[in-house]
Amino acid sequence: MDVPVKQLVSEYVAAVQVPEAGEEEDVFLQGLVDDFQSSSALFKRDMRRRLEKDPPGFLRAACRILKVNSTGPGADYLMELLWGNPVLVASLIDPRLLPLKIAVGFAKRWSEYDPMLDIKLLHMGFPTDGGAICDIDIVRARRVLALLPEHPVLAAATIAGKLGLSERTARSALASLAEHRIVEPYRSPWAGGRASPDRAGPGRAGPGRPRQLWVARELIDLMVSAG
Repeated sequence: MDVPVKQLVSEYVAAVQVPEAGEEEDVFLQGLVDDFQSSSALFKRDMRRRLEKDPPGFLRAACRILKVNSTGPGADYLMELLWGNPVLVASLIDPRLLPLKIAVGFAKRWSEYDPMLDIKLLHMGFPTDGGAICDIDIVRARRVLALLPEHPVLAAATIAGKLGLSERTARSALASLAEHRIVEPYRSPWAGGRASPDRAGPGRAGPGRPRQLWVARELIDLMVSAG
């Protein structure tokens, strides 16, 4: 599938909220974009190095430049560079850059072209180290779950499978989120008010102890309000 990078990034640039630049903050990158044709190979290298050195700063500078002018070979390469870097996906988690509803819209649209998007977001919201989930940043975790509209109801197996963890570790992470009221035990109307195990399909618990399901209630409310 061909990815309409320029269209996708242009939509993002139009919506993202970046602070104004300080004096000469964007001058170097602006020069690379403006003079791109004079030495494209060299300027591509310089852009990549600047992105590697400070991804968030590069993103902010690039968005300010593209908001003013997004035409020309330099701007085209800048957009390709942003699309291919994790900093763009990571920006969806930052509430300073995008309101939640807009970020959810981008996540849904981008997932059409990036089938790994949900896994990337989960890794950002639930960073792992040596097969265990590190300390959870509650703000980031809440935001990540809101960006996963295809997973309003979660099982430990979902988290474990996407992050390559044990189900026990994933259950611990979900329990931690429940303590902060980000998720809550899923209660179905047919279960008489009790937390419901998986009943069928991919979520079926199979033999042994029923699998606990968790619901991201704020995500459900967001989906309902969006119609």
